[in-house]
Amino acid sequence: MTMGKKTRTTGQSGRTGRRPAKRRRTPGILYAILSTAVVVAVIVASVTVFFEIKSVEVAGDTRYGAEDIKATSGITVGDNMFMINKFAAIRQMEEAYPYLDTVTIRRRLPDTIVISVEETEPVAAVAQADKLWLINDEGKLLEEVPAGSESARGLLVVKGLALVEPMAGNTMETDEKDQLKPLFDILHMAGNGDILNQMGELDLSKLYDIRFTYGDRFSVILGTVDGMEKKFKFFDLVLDELTKDDRGVIDLSNAEKEVRFIPESQ
Repeated sequence: MTMGKKTRTTGQSGRTGRRPAKRRRTPGILYAILSTAVVVAVIVASVTVFFEIKSVEVAGDTRYGAEDIKATSGITVGDNMFMINKFAAIRQMEEAYPYLDTVTIRRRLPDTIVISVEETEPVAAVAQADKLWLINDEGKLLEEVPAGSESARGLLVVKGLALVEPMAGNTMETDEKDQLKPLFDILHMAGNGDILNQMGELDLSKLYDIRFTYGDRFSVILGTVDGMEKKFKFFDLVLDELTKDDRGVIDLSNAEKEVRFIPESQ
């Protein structure tokens, strides 16, 4: 009797049943990761060592002390030039010092930070009870001073406005929003010439009857806010026609039709 040869079952796939050998991970990936980490560490160390701030300078004329400005910026000797937060530093200085108009920070290699500042100037004083709030031509509140203060000397005094929670450094707000546009229009148009320097008081309590004084010679009636630019042009023309001895009322309220000068009675 002949015996058949035994055969090993291979399963459906025909495989012998042996487990495939595990592949060994190549060390290249690990080396690449380590190399990258080393390079990053070297760069960070280089930046830290070679870009250390050794001097902080303040450029520009300002009423604030250079040392105060540097302290407020938060930038100190020993900091890294490329790690400082310039925007946060500028914001801190502008909040602390209302008269600062523009602040820029630049790096002067190899190791100096330069803080450049420019100041704004007050152009008017808004009367509030027995106090005055000095403002610039954009309505920024600069400081509160007593009425008659030397700081307000020569400035246009604006009456008829009720400021809402005034705070130095903030933009002015009023109970009646409609009063702000004529104020800024007048400041802009009067500031283009030499008119603003001679204006004494501006009364905005009645927007249908806006008035201002000019030097110690004229009372000027603007009337409503309509046609303000044209009214100031006519005002310039009237001033050219009057003599240095003339005094009285200049009525521009109906400038489209007529401009009247009413001499002061003798």
